[in-house]
Amino acid sequence: TNRCCASSCRFSTISSGQPGRDTPTGTFSVLSKTPMHRSKKYDNAPMPFAQFVTSYGVALHAGYNPGVPASHGCIRLHPANAATLFAVVKQRGMSDTTIVVSGGHR
Repeated sequence: TNRCCASSCRFSTISSGQPGRDTPTGTFSVLSKTPMHRSKKYDNAPMPFAQFVTSYGVALHAGYNPGVPASHGCIRLHPANAATLFAVVKQRGMSDTTIVVSGGHR
């Protein structure tokens, strides 16, 4: 499982991309955010508390989080953690929040 950290250094277990649909690792800024997004690629799948970190659609969002890679490349967070991160980014501002995605499969 990978972990993500907001600029306030809150850590969360995530569900990252399944094999062949890798989640990018690195340091990101939130490019856009919306309280509820629906995937245009994957059957209108709900993406609550969506915060996009790449121009090609990778987002942090609430979703099923088995603690193992299971997504199409997005970073799935427990709903409470996704809501907290969404609020932190709103308070600090997108440009003043750094998202770090690191780690590997365990």
